[in-house]
Amino acid sequence: MQSPQSITAALAGAWIMFNGTTTQNGLPYPDPSLRDNPSGVLTYTTTGHVSANLASSNPAYRPNLPFPAPANDVHLAEWALVGKHTLSYAGPFSIKEKVKEQELAKGVIEGGDMLKITAWSEELKISNTLFWKKLA
Repeated sequence: MQSPQSITAALAGAWIMFNGTTTQNGLPYPDPSLRDNPSGVLTYTTTGHVSANLASSNPAYRPNLPFPAPANDVHLAEWALVGKHTLSYAGPFSIKEKVKEQELAKGVIEGGDMLKITAWSEELKISNTLFWKKLA
């Protein structure tokens, strides 16, 4: 078993999402926020912090908007659409020595440059698996 420190060291760096799969009861299910074309970047530090920026890359959820938005912006509905299909967060992360099979989120580092993160909702029977490749 790898130590939390060695896992943190292996995670350190930037990761780009290259695939996302969401299922409900084993069948394909469109993610309610990122939908069918997710993209994103994860950045892990050796000091135990993570930053994540994910968004739908579907053009229907990415209208061409002025940035920065002007003071008299009339595109509030379009900006809300972008926000509805975007997820960003940052904060500390930790690695558990032992993970129970029933844990909600699992991360697996494969081959040193691949990361698979699966989240499971028992209540909704939804599994969301995101595949990431480490940037050089």
